[in-house]
Formats: sequence, C-alpha cells, structure tokens
Amino acid sequence: MTAAFKNEQIYFLLRQKIVTGELAGGIRLPVEEMLARELHVGRVTLRAALQRLEAEKFIRRVRGQGTFVIYQGEDAPADEVIFRKEEVHIKHKLLLLASKDVFRTSSLEICSGVLAQAAEKSVEVQRMDYEFFRKCVSMGKAAEFISREGITGIILPFHGFIGNEPELDFFRSLKIPVLLPFPWDSDIFLNVFKTFDSPIRPAMYALLRYLNKLGHRKIAFIGPDGSRNLHLLSEQEYRFLTDRNADLFIAVPPEPEAIKAALNEYLQSNQPTAIFCYDAVYAFSVVEALKALGLKIPEDITVAEFASSGGTVFNEPAVFSCDLKLNERGRAAVDYLTGKPVNGKIGFELIKTNSVKAIEPEM
Repeated sequence: MTAAFKNEQIYFLLRQKIVTGELAGGIRLPVEEMLARELHVGRVTLRAALQRLEAEKFIRRVRGQGTFVIYQGEDAPADEVIFRKEEVHIKHKLLLLASKDVFRTSSLEICSGVLAQAAEKSVEVQRMDYEFFRKCVSMGKAAEFISREGITGIILPFHGFIGNEPELDFFRSLKIPVLLPFPWDSDIFLNVFKTFDSPIRPAMYALLRYLNKLGHRKIAFIGPDGSRNLHLLSEQEYRFLTDRNADLFIAVPPEPEAIKAALNEYLQSNQPTAIFCYDAVYAFSVVEALKALGLKIPEDITVAEFASSGGTVFNEPAVFSCDLKLNERGRAAVDYLTGKPVNGKIGFELIKTNSVKAIEPEM
C-alpha cells in the first residue's frame, strides 16, 4: 500500500467522522501521537491527512492548545464558521512521567492504559522522561513548566521510592495530585502520593500458596539482582512458603541470553520442582532454556510468572501468572485525575494455565 493511498484513507476516514457528527464541531482531537496509535498509522501519514482537512476547513490547529473540529454542517459555509474560544478550554491536562533508563514491563503496560483511556476521553497527556523532569526540579524550572502548561495531574507509572529522593519535596509542595497507579508498600508509607492499592505482596503470597498447595516446595526464583528485597517478599518470607535450606535465588539481568545461561548453570547443581519468574521477559527466556535442555513443562518442571503483562498467555505452554491489572490501573489513573469515582482497590487475579501441575509433596 502506497503512502499516498494510506494518507487518502485516513483523510476520508476522519472526514466521514466529522461530516456525520461522530466528531462534532468544537471538540479537540487527541494529540497526534495518540491519534496515530488509535488509527494504526505513522505520524507522517496522519499529518498529511490533517493538513488536507485543515486546508478544507474541517479542522483548525491552535498553537499550544491542539487541533479542533470546526465543521458545523453543510448549511454553514466554511468561511462563516465561528471559532469560539470557550469551546477549546482545556479542563484536564495530565503529565505522564515515564523513564527511558528504567525498563519495567509494568511501566509499559500502565503507560499503554493511560494513553488509551486518555484518547477515548479526549484528555490531553504530555509525556516527559523522568530523568529530564528531575533535572527540571533541580534547576527550579518544574513548577514554572507545570503552571505554564496547565497541568492538572501527574501520573508516575513506576514505583519504588525509598524516601530520600530530592524530587519528593517538590511533589509535596504541589497543589495538584501526583498519582502512583501501581505502588509498593514503601511508596504508600511515604504519604506523598495519591495511590491505588499495592497488589504486589498479596499477589506473590497467593501465587506461592497455590504452588505450595500443589505440593511444590523447591521453587527457584529468577529475577534481577535486588528483587528479593522487601518490595516483594523478604527472603525469610519466601522460604517460609518454600524450602528453607535450598539455594532458591537466581539473580541475573533481564537479558534473554544471560537468563538462559544463569538457569543452565543453576540446574547443574539444583533440582527445583518449579521456577518462579520475575516477569514476562524472564518467563519467555526460562521456557526457551528448559525446552533447549529437553525438559517438558509441566511434566518435568512447573513454570510460573509473577508480574504478567499479558503476553505469556499466548506462549506454549501458556505460563501461570499473576495478572496485576496494569492496563486497568493506567486507565483508572486517567479516570481518577479527571474526576470520575474510582475504586482504589483494583487487586489482581491468578491466571491458572497448563504450565503448572500438582506433585506429591516430599515426606
């Protein structure tokens, strides 16, 4: 399909929505990034279609405010359309602070939910790298930016504050809400942020209890260095539900080849009945490594994943996991910051699949 043909398709699609009133006169279109994602096209293709719609006076772009539908029907000539400023008042404008330096599947899922819900509700979301934001705070420029841009709420898709971060004082000083959709317990105790419930410890306990009920005690945990600390469960808590004496922890960076190598080395001297993966990256790599070793799942070994991003359900076998409702948390964040009542307890759900099996407990 040629670029020109794709441009034409998007132009006619948007034009049809405007003419039929699906996109009514006076409303603001989602920002280009969101609209392009919604239409499954690149921003270059979208811009070409928008330029044509603007030239034909179906829309108008207002610098610093957005793109608005100005078509009032066939009875109103385009040159007589009145653009009313009160119709473009921005009621909500959210700042999404995502970090380019910290890769977390949870953050990606939450961001996806935020952007999808914002697009559906025509809420403007401005994205900023968190490290750049921290520099703005240290230079005393962040408050000016928030005021100038008319930001009404801030969303932090990641978590794990320990209390000594310099930006926390800045967050405390703000008169707008700063929301963590997916906090750790430590984030809640800081009493700085608006938060939903923290499902991490309850979800991990639930998954371990389920494996325990199936007879598993030798459950190896594989994840990044530091993932055995209190933001999940302490090592003592983990061992209470598993083997008290076995070497249960495999610490390795979230890189597929490194994960496979570390697991191969671990299995040479250990015989776990189940492997508990930190997230989807680890789960995919563990499944591949076990298959390469000729081990069958779950006949030879059970595999479970803690922080599900949804992708492992399409794996073969589909991996038993905790659905932490990350996308739902992102959507709820937009609802909360735009005034819609939200139940702060979103919770989690165990997704039981064919990657687990019951075994006879050792006597």
